[in-house]
Amino acid sequence: MEEDMSVYFVGEVEVRDHDTYAKYAGGVAPLLKEYQGEVLAMGGELTPLEGEPPAPRVVIVRFPSHESAKAFLQSEAYQSLATVRRQCASARTYIVAEHSEEANG
Repeated sequence: MEEDMSVYFVGEVEVRDHDTYAKYAGGVAPLLKEYQGEVLAMGGELTPLEGEPPAPRVVIVRFPSHESAKAFLQSEAYQSLATVRRQCASARTYIVAEHSEEANG
């Protein structure tokens, strides 16, 4: 994976306790800035098109590189917040690399 290629963190979240989740979200926002994460989409209306629909809340965050996304996700500060999230929500998360013409050969 190219170092200067953006990656997208995608989270599909089912919130069970909105008050506790708000504490998690409030802590994540400033931490994202520290790791150069930019929220592109969060919540909002979903329009399922094909297959199983995603969880009710979808979050998409762009990071400048896979390394910055990993640094964010593995940071002690985020891991502490993730513990809070796991108590109030279930999630499926993954990282998608930006499209590259070189990758298509």
